[in-house]
Amino acid sequence: MFLLPAAAGYEASNSNAPRVVYSATDLAVAAASEFDFLRTLDMKLGRYPAAAAIEDPMFARTAELGDAHEHRLLEKFVDQHGDKVVSLGRPSFTEEGLVAARAETFAAIEDNAPVIYQGTFFDGSFAGFCDFLVREDTSDGAAYAVYDTKLSRHARVPALLQLAAYADQLISAGVAVSPVMHLVLGDGTITDHRLSDVLPVYRQRRARLDLILSGHLAQNAPVAWGDPRYSADVRSDLAADEITRTRDVILVAGLTTVQRARLERAGVRTLDELAALDPKTTVPGISPDALARLRAQAGAQVEEERTGQPHYVVHNPAALRELPQPSPGDIFFDFEGDPLWAEDGSTDWGLEYLFGIVEAPDARIDHDPGVHTTFRAFWAHNRAEEKRALHAFLEYVTERRARFPDMHVYHYAPYEKTALRRLVGRHGICEATLDTLLRANVFVDLYPLVRKAVRVGKPSYSIKKLEPLYMGEHLRGGDVTTAGDSIAEYARFTGLAESGAAEEAAGVLASIEDYNRYDCDSTLHLRNWLARCAQAESVPLANPVAEAAEDANGEFDTSPLEVQLLEYAGELPQMRRSGEQQTAAMFAAAMNYHWREDKPFWWGHFDRLSASVSDLAESSEAFLIEGCDVVSDWAMGPRQRVPRRVLRIAGEAPNGATLRAGGDVFALYDAPSPQSARQPVPGARGFTTAQLLSSTRCHELGLPVSDECIYLEEKCPKGAEPHSDAPVAITPGPPPSAQPLKDAIERIAESFADQWPQIPRTAAVDVLRRIPPRTLSGAGPVAPTAPNETAAAIIATLRDLDHSYLAVQGPPGTGKTYTGSKVIAELVLKHGWRVGVVAQSHSVVENMLDCIVEAHVPGSQVFKPDNRLGSSLWTTLGSRNAIAGALESCSGGAVVGGTAWTFANPNQVPAGSLDLLVIDEAGQFSLANTIAVSAAARNLMLLGDPQQLPQVSQGTHPEPVDESALGWLIGDHGTIPSEFGYFLERTFRMHPALCGVVSGLSYEGRLTSEESVTTARLLTGIPPGLRTITVPHTGNSTASGEEARAICAEIQKILGTPWRPKRGAERLLEQQDVIVVAPYNAQVNTILAELRMAGLNQVMAGTVDKFQGRQAAVAIVSMTASAIEDVPRGMSFLLNRNRLNVAISRGQWLAMIVRSPTLTEFMPTTPHGLEELGAFLTVCEAGELSR
Repeated sequence: MFLLPAAAGYEASNSNAPRVVYSATDLAVAAASEFDFLRTLDMKLGRYPAAAAIEDPMFARTAELGDAHEHRLLEKFVDQHGDKVVSLGRPSFTEEGLVAARAETFAAIEDNAPVIYQGTFFDGSFAGFCDFLVREDTSDGAAYAVYDTKLSRHARVPALLQLAAYADQLISAGVAVSPVMHLVLGDGTITDHRLSDVLPVYRQRRARLDLILSGHLAQNAPVAWGDPRYSADVRSDLAADEITRTRDVILVAGLTTVQRARLERAGVRTLDELAALDPKTTVPGISPDALARLRAQAGAQVEEERTGQPHYVVHNPAALRELPQPSPGDIFFDFEGDPLWAEDGSTDWGLEYLFGIVEAPDARIDHDPGVHTTFRAFWAHNRAEEKRALHAFLEYVTERRARFPDMHVYHYAPYEKTALRRLVGRHGICEATLDTLLRANVFVDLYPLVRKAVRVGKPSYSIKKLEPLYMGEHLRGGDVTTAGDSIAEYARFTGLAESGAAEEAAGVLASIEDYNRYDCDSTLHLRNWLARCAQAESVPLANPVAEAAEDANGEFDTSPLEVQLLEYAGELPQMRRSGEQQTAAMFAAAMNYHWREDKPFWWGHFDRLSASVSDLAESSEAFLIEGCDVVSDWAMGPRQRVPRRVLRIAGEAPNGATLRAGGDVFALYDAPSPQSARQPVPGARGFTTAQLLSSTRCHELGLPVSDECIYLEEKCPKGAEPHSDAPVAITPGPPPSAQPLKDAIERIAESFADQWPQIPRTAAVDVLRRIPPRTLSGAGPVAPTAPNETAAAIIATLRDLDHSYLAVQGPPGTGKTYTGSKVIAELVLKHGWRVGVVAQSHSVVENMLDCIVEAHVPGSQVFKPDNRLGSSLWTTLGSRNAIAGALESCSGGAVVGGTAWTFANPNQVPAGSLDLLVIDEAGQFSLANTIAVSAAARNLMLLGDPQQLPQVSQGTHPEPVDESALGWLIGDHGTIPSEFGYFLERTFRMHPALCGVVSGLSYEGRLTSEESVTTARLLTGIPPGLRTITVPHTGNSTASGEEARAICAEIQKILGTPWRPKRGAERLLEQQDVIVVAPYNAQVNTILAELRMAGLNQVMAGTVDKFQGRQAAVAIVSMTASAIEDVPRGMSFLLNRNRLNVAISRGQWLAMIVRSPTLTEFMPTTPHGLEELGAFLTVCEAGELSR
């Protein structure tokens, strides 16, 4: 940002005001905090004292390296284009200089220069200097592509905003611009970014910045803290002084920005007002317990200020029982990591560059803070070193535990355990070692213990704020005193190391190491202080020796086969391996895929057993029981082997929970738990297995069914006594055993290894290698002769496959299931093929089987072991073991349906017994499971759409075997490349006006509307397409009454409108013609309540998962949350492109998005988040234009 004198020709708020010229970086700053931007501007204007300049020793070095990077690329362009490259000089920062430089830039563009170096853009308010403008050929002809060079090894948000800013300047001048922008990173990697995904964010932020600048310059006074016109980041450095000066309530430790807003609306704005709040006072949106905790915390802070001495109270001494007895083998652990580090263009972000530990001097708890300790450092400066450091650290812990069985690893806050879980998955090593340590409770997080037991008079519970309580005169100092300092210093080390300044670089590492060592020492003395508090309260500490809890997920098995496959893969990172090596690595990762997928569930389960009540309440997977009645007490019914009881429970379902009626759950009991409960964590909750009763089971038992009633059935295990205790919560039950899938993967991986270095010619291997389908003729997929001949082309290609696969992508409304059933029917009826149909769920499989019978395959030739939906169209075998016999008994073709467990088991479906296995919804079917089922058939057809609801993965995997089969093949594209298969490009559902929005959002513009069908529909007087409805509200997180009421009003407006769903079938629009989609269960319930009050009981409402495959004349999408600070699961969930695609594509004629105007007022921190926000803004803008 810099200032220019006001001049004619440009708008200014008054004739004397200087003009502010800003950059893309300023846009990012203002998006994070408008107060910070305006305070910085006030310093430049002289309205506020300027901060002292801080010399940055890295700035000059970074600029020098950046120039060198630019010139290396410039030399490449000169080698290609010679003296046709136009190189422009950097102008003076005056109006005349900037205007002249801009003119030179556009003159070079008019001359069609192939490359322009250092072009200037200036429009009176914005100034920027583009590293390179490169003339490229696009599908619309020649255009200029924007290139920028960055020293970093990964794309950053300000860099993408710069690219969009330069592109916008070209567009404004009428210059043809490439739809793809490019960043040239420090390692030479070039990353591509769609202009359409970034430009909307840039334009939104620029419009907002122009607005606040105009208002601020007009008022001729410095920005005031708390001015409601401007956003502020309460955690920023520039806000800190104002927060302290005004004694803002955000000073209260643990108080969130959402709670701050709710307290402010209740008239509580300061720390002192909260501390003095009447205990009887209630605040809407804050529970009484939470408000009491915040009030007590504010009181503690006021007390410390009053006395001037560190203040603390052990308010819950019993919680200290969880602290283990000290051991001379105890160690104290802390990570240093950079979350924005990436290697060689990889999207795997974050590097843990230092694993630091301090060893306890002995088992005493009365050491002086200055006592000498032994420090060990495990450094890592790249991915390979991170892997070695991880192995060395866990090996060290294991060896130390062998010497000291009662030892523990202490840390502060959950990051250490979370990062270790991520690292073992990322590198595929030491997974069993870490799991054993976690199950034995060797890692002890002191943070939740502090929060449960102690209240301190500090504005934060960071370990640095606690240190005055126990570190005495040994408080921290030095150059590195915060985690942010550590990351910045590590970046400085990297620059010094790359420049060859080894001695200075070593000094930087030493300062980081000193900081880390102090953190570890501090953790040691915090543990000792807590132990002394327990001693003073006469609280006994826990038994220090812990055996590993039973692993319900089975033991991790690094088999000789997996080791052999990893040897074939080699040590190179993924992007540098050959296709064969990568395939070997994928097979190795697939062998323990299911263990890695299930393990986060069990880690979360054991964490929930130990969690505090408040943490459990905030969990997305725990249903806290607020009321519990015994419906039928323990009794043993006919043909029942153990007693059972039924409870009626009440409470609020958490958002995102996977609790389902008819499914197994865990019932949690507070300690001391009943005899029948398992208690793997000493002193923590116990749990039993139970079942949520389905409506069918409730009817069988004569229980009334309603939305408000939840029934839980428990069993009392043999040998245990029935009890009268009530559970305190229910959580999801165990995942199903995946042993048949694991066995199948191992058999196929073994076959692959046996043939190495020859590569097996199988469908699974072709998919993993990401090569085009192999055919008998040697040709690629047959091109359709006409738009309605795609099925015929698919059949021709399938018959030509040579033990390979074919991909078919079907966007919403394109007739994916219809096409699939038509293809299968012809292969069965005309060619006698035996075809399998597999999917993630029984309902998807059975829906396809119904369609196959409707395509004239006799029901006697279509079968499935079981029948979940009660279809009478096809044959139910009654046993999985009957499949092989049924196949043999069919003289012609046949179709068999089942889940992955069916096709992975050769005792049920013999290997190679099928000509074709159709994987339905292959956009949600993992590569690992694709391998598992592949042996059942010669060929595979992958049918689905990865642009709709994605494959959900919980685990961290060393290779992308968790990606969906179709998603893996599509890669970074929005649609399947033609060499891999077919894209069903015509939707029979959406009107062209709505289809165009969806096509641009997710399908690279390739999806079109079948107008002979879609324009035959008519909703009289209501324009088709997308509408955006903004509803102002604040403080809403997972439920918005304002949006629910607005939705009801919109529905009431359109009901009764003449609706023609097809030619000759006009009627009035009914409630069943509208569906409402919301992101959270709480909002679904809020909407349903409003609908009931409005008499709209027949309007369907649910989350997006409920409506995949469904359609209605009108689809309404509620975004629910007011602003980013209110979003509970992050914007990556709320603005997810796939979920948005599914939601709006349910509509045939019209889709509406109902949202808060402040929902998009933020700047994402990652490029992916920026692109998702841009895509959402593009959709919303389309809805605003159509109104």
